[in-house]
Amino acid sequence: MQVFSVVEHIENEPNIGQASSSRAEHLWSRAVIRTRCPGSYCIDAQGGSDLIRSINSTGGQRRRQGSSLLLGLCVLLTIVLLTTSGGCVSETALEEGIPSQPRDLISSSGDEYVTLEWLSPESQGGSPVYAYEIYRGLSPDQMATMGTVGNVTSYNDNSVENGVTYHYKVRARNEQGWSNFSSLTNSTPYGTPDAPTGLQASTSGNQVNLLWVAPSDDGGLPIQNYRVYRGPSASQMSVLITIGNVTNYSDGSVSDGNTYFYRISAENMEGEGQYSSTIEVTLSGGGIDLTTTIIVVAVVAIAIVLVAFFLMRRR
Repeated sequence: MQVFSVVEHIENEPNIGQASSSRAEHLWSRAVIRTRCPGSYCIDAQGGSDLIRSINSTGGQRRRQGSSLLLGLCVLLTIVLLTTSGGCVSETALEEGIPSQPRDLISSSGDEYVTLEWLSPESQGGSPVYAYEIYRGLSPDQMATMGTVGNVTSYNDNSVENGVTYHYKVRARNEQGWSNFSSLTNSTPYGTPDAPTGLQASTSGNQVNLLWVAPSDDGGLPIQNYRVYRGPSASQMSVLITIGNVTNYSDGSVSDGNTYFYRISAENMEGEGQYSSTIEVTLSGGGIDLTTTIIVVAVVAIAIVLVAFFLMRRR
């Protein structure tokens, strides 16, 4: 461990003892760095005293006096450089200064939105946290601020596109300044597809042929199916059939002389999207339905019987 070699280097810097110490006392007078390992170092400034101690495994100690500014620098450098061996754990408690970082940042997403949630810093530092700043980017190393929010621990980002992965981090602010950033989180919003467009219909015999254009926005996920709706009116429609990712369908279960209404919707893994416009189709003169066929057959059969009867009478 190199803590005191750093301390001695700072002490030997020219004019370090002449710097103003009031700010250092305010920020660091109650800072405590402790470790649970024998042979480790401790800087203890409780109660405003300027005491630097080295605690070793034999219980000996070394004392040095220094300015409050020096003490503050030592504490700061100790936080960065202090390391332990043998799996020992260090504790840091800063009761004055900037907040610690926000904790447990998580994200969830839906149709064109991402929701962030986090826990407030474990330590608020020298004054209460009053704001958080949200950073977002398309990669962890290319992130920019989205702005700040008040003392809240959630945020809804509604300026996202479905199918795009966004990375986030958050930092807290009090009167002393900004904390370090939270851990990163990322989320990919998805939604249901937009409506199919350009629905057209044509008839051939007792068949209605439908054709449409795929949605311009698939919700960020591939379209899996289309649902074909049919009904006797625009207000009385139900699913006729669900087909795969194709943009045409031929309905052969129709009757000549009847009117039908159709509409289409697309589906992805998130669910069913919006309906297309509704189209009306009337079959007339394009074919003969089953009822008409039965009547024609019956008439023909009766005619044949009558002809046969008259021929027999003439004999």
